[in-house]
Amino acid sequence: MKRALVALTVAVGLALAGCAATTGTAGQPAGSTPAAAPTPTETVEPLVAEKPAETTYASKDEEFIAKLMHEREIRIGGFDTQIPNATDEQLVAAAHDACDQLPDLDYDPAKAHVIEGETANSLGIYPDSALIAGIAMLVYCPKD
Repeated sequence: MKRALVALTVAVGLALAGCAATTGTAGQPAGSTPAAAPTPTETVEPLVAEKPAETTYASKDEEFIAKLMHEREIRIGGFDTQIPNATDEQLVAAAHDACDQLPDLDYDPAKAHVIEGETANSLGIYPDSALIAGIAMLVYCPKD
């Protein structure tokens, strides 16, 4: 019995030694060095916003479509449009419809619903309509 316990202890020790040889600090392969953390004396430059280049558009419609497409590109990972084949004319018409709705919605684009048959998400928001309404507020809707 004593020999079995000694053999088990040696086997576990060898197994643990083998694991230690294959990994270094924090699960890194042996022989690799961890990335150096900044020393407390290093200073990091502050993040400063840059003013975007001003873009000119031939018309309000062109501006609206450009901004809408830009937002769709940004949200591509978490935003599946329900209107992938909408024409520019349909999108512009929906934007004007949103401008008509927004005063009754306390100018909250998340409450807009300008696409027939659009399904609301789990928060009760019509995502395509909200996006169209938000950009319409910037481009078309009259300012008070």
